[in-house]
Amino acid sequence: MTISAIFDSYWYWLSAALLLFILEIIAPGVFLMWIGLGAAGVGVFLLLFPEAPLALQLIALAFSVTAAVCLGMVWQKKNRETHHHGLNQGLESYIGRTAIVSQDFVSGQGRVRLDDSFFTALANQPLVTGQSVIVINVNETVLQVQAIS
Repeated sequence: MTISAIFDSYWYWLSAALLLFILEIIAPGVFLMWIGLGAAGVGVFLLLFPEAPLALQLIALAFSVTAAVCLGMVWQKKNRETHHHGLNQGLESYIGRTAIVSQDFVSGQGRVRLDDSFFTALANQPLVTGQSVIVINVNETVLQVQAIS
């Protein structure tokens, strides 16, 4: 049995793709995923053209892996641009968010709850427990808030 006889069926390519996907899950790094997508592409190619010689299958593999990597890079760039996250922004990521007053404001100072944390906050108006406020600024560890009208 020659090596070209091993790849006479699309099932070999699809099985190789599945094996690469499983290896990607076990040892993540995204590298094996692209080769797995390329192998799946060759499996589909061989399903459409069952008499394709091994050389043409390898060319299809190179094309499929390149296309998978390019599409993955475009998807990651688009995903990074549309999903803003607050990593490494500290409390500044809370600006514009809604909080609930957890302690009445006395002399312009009180406490608010935001997500599952409590923060010292300042306001230019009297605020009472349970009132909704919006974070408008951050000074070190103190939030500047105002009532939502």
